[in-house]
Amino acid sequence: VDVGLTRNVSLQFEVDYAPQGGKRNGLQPVTQPIPGLPALPAGQYYFANFNNTAKLNYLEFPVMLKYRARKQKRVGFYVNGGPYFGYLLKATTVTSGISPLYLDNAGTMPIPGFPPIPFDAKTDVTDDLNRWNVGLTGGGGLTFKQKDNYFFVDGRAAYGLTTLQKDTINDGKSRTGNLVISFGYAFKVK
Repeated sequence: VDVGLTRNVSLQFEVDYAPQGGKRNGLQPVTQPIPGLPALPAGQYYFANFNNTAKLNYLEFPVMLKYRARKQKRVGFYVNGGPYFGYLLKATTVTSGISPLYLDNAGTMPIPGFPPIPFDAKTDVTDDLNRWNVGLTGGGGLTFKQKDNYFFVDGRAAYGLTTLQKDTINDGKSRTGNLVISFGYAFKVK
């Protein structure tokens, strides 16, 4: 929804479904307890070589100030930016691989007598993350006028200001970020 404030300035409100995530492959900390091994003190980990994919599904609510360049006959240009508020719907990690365990992050100190272990799992980590995420978004686009309506191409970047993890000592500190290109058709409502 784009609500006009002046001839060239408006407020743009959106509701977006935003799947996000990331991949980490290779030697990395094992953040879950390992049966048969003692728990380590907070902030210390065992390490293993495996694949790890995080999948985060958000409902986001951007509120942006939008400035349109002076009126043009057929093609127009605009820039927009402002805060967004995201609500985490679901988060999972998918891990795979088999690896020996190591005491160091360089993989030079294997745990003697402990066999390689499989890391094939799909884990719901929604409760380990903060449900709300706040960030900044901004970009610009082109409009292609069709009478009172228009087609648009929009490019935008977003950066989350909220740390995703609840337990930053044991789980680290990550933030969201994305680049979005969207295409659409806007129509005027009186």
